[in-house]
This record gives sequence, C-alpha cells and structure tokens, in this order.
Amino acid sequence: MIVRGVVAGISPSLEEAAQTLRASRRTAFFTVTLPLLKPGLANAFLVGFIESIATSANPIVVGGQFSVLSTDIFFAIVGAQFDQGRAASLSLILSVFALAVFWAQHRLLGRTSFTTLTGKGTAACRCRCRPACSAHSSASCCRGSPSP
Repeated sequence: MIVRGVVAGISPSLEEAAQTLRASRRTAFFTVTLPLLKPGLANAFLVGFIESIATSANPIVVGGQFSVLSTDIFFAIVGAQFDQGRAASLSLILSVFALAVFWAQHRLLGRTSFTTLTGKGTAACRCRCRPACSAHSSASCCRGSPSP
C-alpha cells in the first residue's frame, strides 16, 4: 500500500523518454524508475520493520515458547513478574534497534533529492487547429496559431 502511491506518482513518460534515447528496458528501470522508487521502498521497509519488531500478538500466538523482545516486554508488565525496570530496559533495547534503522534510512536517503520535473504532457491543448491534441503543448501543436 505504501509503495502503490509512489509508483502511481511516477510518470511513465520518464521511462518512455529513456527508452526513446535507446536505453533498454532494464537500463531504464535501473536508472530512472528504481531511483525514484527508493524513498517509497525505504519507507515501506521501515514501516514493516517497526511493525514486526513491535508486535507482540503474533509471536505469542504463533511462536509458542519462542520469545522475542516485544513478548518479553509484554510479559514483564502483564505477566506474573510485573517488573517495570526489566520492561523499561528491554524497551530501551527495542528502541535502539528501531532508531538504528531510522538512522540507516536517513543516512542512505537523507541528503538525496527525489524531485521529478515534468512538463504539461497530459494537459489538454486548447487551440483551434487540433482541439483533441493532448500530447503536445499549445505552442507546438498550434504551430503559431493563437489559442482561444
């Protein structure tokens, strides 16, 4: 769901332009599409990672006697132990893991700009000569005739 919005935001005309310049489909994907997908893929990984280390219900139900940090925190508070100090220290360890992943994402993507500049390729041409012309700007499709 997170990556879906990023993919929808990438204009297919960018990849088509790369292929027009004789780039293969593979080269166009790795040089145009994938760099534009990097922030979305990193955010999807980050959300998935944080959700997986923070959940306690799945390891309790599926894991049986296998313990993970989130289940140990849960049982330190809710279980017979009621050891808030242990729960706090385990939560700190879990937070360090989460912050390390945030830091790694910021380190990889923080200084990079992911802006695409596109023209008005999908805007309708409002000229008298070709009213259905949507692939060109009004100046190029009208060839000098004034727009209404």
